[in-house]
Amino acid sequence: MLRGIREGMKPIMWVVIIAFVGAIFLWGASTGIKLFTERRASTIAKVDGEAIKRDEFFIEMQREYALRLREARKQYQGSITKDMDNYLRTISAQKTLEMLIYRQSLLNIAERMGIKIADDVIRDRVISSPAFQRGGEFDIELYRELLASELYMTPAEFEENLRKEMVCSFVIDIVASNSRISAKEVEELIRDSLTTADIEYVKIPVEKYKDDVKLGEDDVISYYQEHKERYWKPERVKVKYIYIDINEIAKDIEVSEKQMRAYYEQHKNDYLDMGMIHTRQILIAVPKDASPSEDARAKEKALRVIAELNSGADFSELAKKYSDHPSSSLGGDLGFYMPGQWGDEFDRNALELNAGEYTK
Repeated sequence: MLRGIREGMKPIMWVVIIAFVGAIFLWGASTGIKLFTERRASTIAKVDGEAIKRDEFFIEMQREYALRLREARKQYQGSITKDMDNYLRTISAQKTLEMLIYRQSLLNIAERMGIKIADDVIRDRVISSPAFQRGGEFDIELYRELLASELYMTPAEFEENLRKEMVCSFVIDIVASNSRISAKEVEELIRDSLTTADIEYVKIPVEKYKDDVKLGEDDVISYYQEHKERYWKPERVKVKYIYIDINEIAKDIEVSEKQMRAYYEQHKNDYLDMGMIHTRQILIAVPKDASPSEDARAKEKALRVIAELNSGADFSELAKKYSDHPSSSLGGDLGFYMPGQWGDEFDRNALELNAGEYTK
């Protein structure tokens, strides 16, 4: 049995899955669609006091949706159902908001560190990209055409996004490479950048009262001795750095196949990943307060599905016919997911199967 897949259902549900075909979490369909259709407040979130504007969110979300819709049409030969479209809009809203919050957190840190990317660095990165070249030379028309057709961006939007991505990447590289910064300090830095507080205060005009206060040298020394910790300065580091363009340096470096193989053998674990799981499912849902007769009908339905599968019926068609999950219109296709996203029991059931097999 697979447990706890949908909130509000009984702990035990009758489910049939087929392995290596995954799970994508919905952020809440009503939330995603609402964000697509409403434009009331000008700010949808704040990160360390910096606003994420609703207009910026909508532009990025529409772009994310367009990219996902294009890929879905390729995968399903242009046939997109209403449920699928709603899902694409929901996941686009979720991923866009997550991206903007994460990016703004890094940009805030970069601003405090004084990190900026010069215009000529952006220009060189664009011009040197093979994607925008014809015959080894940068082609402005190809550049504009690819941005419009593939990324739904203008050159100005692309270059601004590129600048932000490079700044964020620079921050991550600095944090990752600086051995003097502990994991706890990085966690605190990010947490502090995302923490806000409401305060009340009273402003006291010091100039108005300072002539009425008389302090002798002994008073000053005594106060200092009692509050020394207030005058300690934390450790500070003065840094000078030189911007190094790796692409320029690489032009003068020749690496032999022997060196590449040696490097690979020393670092081959760096190129391993957890992989992805792709599943389909048929969900027979039972209400939390189901009566014994309702529970029996659900069990009977699940057994009927299993019997049809055993007789050679197509899993996708059975999902469309019997499944109570929103993915039923897609033949139960849940897409790809990383191990752990749906819990150990779901992963264990899926990974024990070969492609084309199913479990219940």
